[in-house]
Amino acid sequence: MSRRNALSALSTLTALATLSPGLATANDRAFAYTYESATLPEGAKELEVWTTGRYGRELPAGDGDFRRYDQRLEVEVGLTDRLMGAFYVNAETVHTRNTGTGSVLTGVSAELKYRHLDAAADAVGLASYLELTGGPDEGEVEAKLIVDKQLGGALVAANLVLEEEIEDLGGENELEHKFELDLGGAFELGEHVTLGLELRGAGVVAEGELEGIAIYAGPALGVRSKAAWMVLGVTPQLGSFGGESSGFERDLVHNEKAQGRLLVGFDL
Repeated sequence: MSRRNALSALSTLTALATLSPGLATANDRAFAYTYESATLPEGAKELEVWTTGRYGRELPAGDGDFRRYDQRLEVEVGLTDRLMGAFYVNAETVHTRNTGTGSVLTGVSAELKYRHLDAAADAVGLASYLELTGGPDEGEVEAKLIVDKQLGGALVAANLVLEEEIEDLGGENELEHKFELDLGGAFELGEHVTLGLELRGAGVVAEGELEGIAIYAGPALGVRSKAAWMVLGVTPQLGSFGGESSGFERDLVHNEKAQGRLLVGFDL
């Protein structure tokens, strides 16, 4: 199967998933980027559809505006009441004025998440997370430490993220060290809606040099029902420091002007 046909199949499956009736909510989330410690119960399964948009980078003259969409189709499984596994298929669509629009399958990912403490029953929720990604020309290892706390109708969460990425596999094997701190707070607005705020700081070290630490912040809206759940988060870049920057200003060479993410989840 060609990459184009495989991407069409992925898109078709995604569309069918979003239209499937009669499904029940399982592991709904309040944030688009910040993970929570909750895991699926043993034997439960969930389908998640991800779309992450990235908008606005400095490009060579004539290329025009930059737009990139990362798509992921994920199946989660509760292996025990504390341990959850997941498998992803990943795709990417990039558009510039000069090159037009191109879509490719970028690889697959596998994830394990273990919940050590419960956010409602214990002093804090605590989970550890490991994700491995492989593709035709890159590989990634990502680890997260997840801390959160449920206080009545309020939820606060923090993630420490470390990632090792190898680009141009088989060629120059370029190694990047990525790190990120995600913070989120959300309140319930009735039974079916949450409204939150996320703050993210993301940095990259490449060839021994810090490219900078970009700061993103913005709202997250969650909606849940018996049929499904959905989260939409929008995070403009506030600025960046470190690297070549002499102060706190937006870095549009290594980072986007704004990012947004839509997650939709269903029971299987």
